[in-house]
Amino acid sequence: MHTATNQRYVAWSSHTYGDQVPPGVIVSDALTFNGFEGSHLGAGWHACEGDFRWTGQEATLYVLRSRGQDGLELEVCAGPKKLGPVQLTIHAGDIITSKTVQPKSWRKLQVALPPITGEKAILRVTLRVQQMRNATALGNGDTRDLGVAVRAARLTGKSTANAFPLSAVCNPAHWDDPLWQQFLQTMACNTPHTIIAQDVFHRKMWEWIQGVAGLVRLGCIRPDAVGLGVAAGHEPVIYWLASRIARVYATDVYQGSFHGHEANSDVLQDPDKYATYPYPRERVHFFPMDGTHISFADETVDFIFSFCSIEHFGSRANSRRSLQEMARVLKPGGIAAVSTEVSLNDVGPQEEVFSPWELYEELVSQSGMFLIGDIAPANLAALCDEPLDVSEIFTSYKPHLVLHDKGVVFTSVMLFMQKV
Repeated sequence: MHTATNQRYVAWSSHTYGDQVPPGVIVSDALTFNGFEGSHLGAGWHACEGDFRWTGQEATLYVLRSRGQDGLELEVCAGPKKLGPVQLTIHAGDIITSKTVQPKSWRKLQVALPPITGEKAILRVTLRVQQMRNATALGNGDTRDLGVAVRAARLTGKSTANAFPLSAVCNPAHWDDPLWQQFLQTMACNTPHTIIAQDVFHRKMWEWIQGVAGLVRLGCIRPDAVGLGVAAGHEPVIYWLASRIARVYATDVYQGSFHGHEANSDVLQDPDKYATYPYPRERVHFFPMDGTHISFADETVDFIFSFCSIEHFGSRANSRRSLQEMARVLKPGGIAAVSTEVSLNDVGPQEEVFSPWELYEELVSQSGMFLIGDIAPANLAALCDEPLDVSEIFTSYKPHLVLHDKGVVFTSVMLFMQKV
């Protein structure tokens, strides 16, 4: 399958903040099969032919939909008359649609989609033909086995999802957004260990609020849900979740460089010491655990959260392995909310800062999960012009949003990924 990686992956810099849309799942209401659609096509497709593709006996399509988009329109054709009609069955979640597709002319098929729990979700759609046709009958030297030709896919129905972005770069404009403000207020606290307040401009606080807001919007926060924190220390999100879901498992190594700061080992014996909010003690469970080897069985948790941790796992391979472990333990349809650090200027690889290209190519695309939409950019030009040096982070009153270290200018980025 052709993917236009070289044409569509660009570095973010002080002048371009991710304004190019990278390959991913479908991020618009309509898709034309023109050879540049990227990874939203799964297995089972032949190479692009002009403006359409042939399926094999079974082909998959991953559709990013919003609440209110309750239908999918597919433009299909059985091909030349010599091939004859084809019986097509479409599986969209637990909804099955079967149609007979005739040769020669294009036909628009309307497919109902199952209900959606949160504001957005990625749905796997499978196209399966009852009997393959061999192209040898056309007499042009083509010997492929063909299913059905597909020219376009369009979501139908009006989206009712909030336009506020999910996956995003840390954005100071969020402090003024009404939706984001609601979650800031629910998380506000002032303890010896943590301060979350309107006048605190800190990217770690942004990660917590953006992460919690996204998990709520994606339908993860419900009374029967089980959540897992990877390298979560004793951060306030753990205690915030405990009052809203069935169980929270918080894991970290609880030793090393973050011991005594964000992941003190005494939380294993005395979790109340770090509680930012009243919480039901029986719902929270702390475990010492390596984020690259998650000691949970396959498909046992509903969602995962991990804030600015995977970049500290020692290597790109370990960061990637951690995401793959998250995918393994998530239930199908489960969500991983993961933040990390991304460079904003065009520099070479950094030990604990990812380039935009690495986020897509080295992490998300190899994680076993799909990114829910694109990463929303932010206009950070003013902060990039005068970034906070990492040596000043404990002494300066500048906004702790864009940092500078050894030539690299960076900030936080939040990724919401779904196991499909």
